[in-house]
Amino acid sequence: MSPPPPTPKWMQPLWVRLALCILPGVWAVVELINGNQFWGIMFALVAAYGAWTYLIQYKPPEA
Repeated sequence: MSPPPPTPKWMQPLWVRLALCILPGVWAVVELINGNQFWGIMFALVAAYGAWTYLIQYKPPEA
């Protein structure tokens, strides 16, 4: 398995990574409330992938 690519500097703060996970999750809820199940599920999957990638598997760059 190859190592992950280096993290860009703009993605290193925690608030940026949280925003990349929370915003699609909020939009998924909006879509589901409006009755759009397809887009609600799609945005929920984007939020889940973001949480997995940017929060769970995130490794800070070594100085």
